Amino acid sequence: MLRNPVSFSPQFPIAPRPLLSYRCTIPLTEVQAPMYPSDPATAHALHAFFAVLPFIILIGVTIVLVPTWLICKKAGFSPWLALLMLVPLGNLILLYILAFADWRVVPIDQLGYPPYPPPYPPQYPPQYPPQT
Repeated sequence: MLRNPVSFSPQFPIAPRPLLSYRCTIPLTEVQAPMYPSDPATAHALHAFFAVLPFIILIGVTIVLVPTWLICKKAGFSPWLALLMLVPLGNLILLYILAFADWRVVPIDQLGYPPYPPPYPPQYPPQYPPQT
């Protein structure tokens, strides 16, 4: 015996409004934080921080660019590739360039240094005092 069939479709007395049509009932002026700090010590600390911030950025850029410049130069690439470190995701591109490219490095014996002398064959058994 079946009772009243249950319907799973929702029934609204009024058609539902789209979500974007609702308006915010909280005034934004009560929610927002003040634009400037009211405490003079905090304002002074912020001004000091933002005055020092360019020097901190310059030191960080120097710490990254100088070694990268030297690595590119020693690997035989243009040192200007080090500027890719300043571009977002450029550091990954440079990493892959340095990892998978053939480094054009001159071997040390071609730079003009004299080669190491060959080792002298040892005399067995050693003679004391050495005879010349």
